[in-house]
Amino acid sequence: MSTRDMITGFNESIELSLKTENYFAALTVALIMPDICSKIEYSDISKVGDRYKKWIDNYFVDVLDKGAMNKYLSASNIYALRCSLVHEGSSNPSNQNNYNRNVDVKEQVDELIPYINSIGWEKVAFSNTTNIHDGTEKASLFVDIEYLCSKFIEATNSWLQTSEKIPQYTTDLFSIAIPGYVNNDKNKIAIAKIN
Repeated sequence: MSTRDMITGFNESIELSLKTENYFAALTVALIMPDICSKIEYSDISKVGDRYKKWIDNYFVDVLDKGAMNKYLSASNIYALRCSLVHEGSSNPSNQNNYNRNVDVKEQVDELIPYINSIGWEKVAFSNTTNIHDGTEKASLFVDIEYLCSKFIEATNSWLQTSEKIPQYTTDLFSIAIPGYVNNDKNKIAIAKIN
């Protein structure tokens, strides 16, 4: 299977996860797409975070609606969201060291919260929130999960059309091995690798 086909398969898994309301899977795969694409596009950059943010700046930002892009939905904060979700299972990146909450001294966003847009609210919205348990207030940025995932798919597809590095990339992205018995002999096992 080609690199292009594998990446297209990842995008299809995001779409299927959204259709089945498996939002954690959809968002997780969407947020790792820049990891995969940036590894191919910027293989000379050794730091994952630097590659990731460069790919976000060069490919993802361009597909966002003009009203959706703001200083808080930045490459750094998207990377913080990715780290929080992938490493901690949390959709709140504000506890990550690289989360930039103080972009402007007059404005602050304490947390970035992906949400399910069941009422047709804004794709990206600011709101003050209050914790019902302790009464603390936070400035929150809400991002529509379906919108965010669809934009990662759009950015990835755009990158697939323009990248000159894909044909040169020969490392397998993902494969699964299936063991089986040779002639039903339980002492002989063959393993087939599926790309």
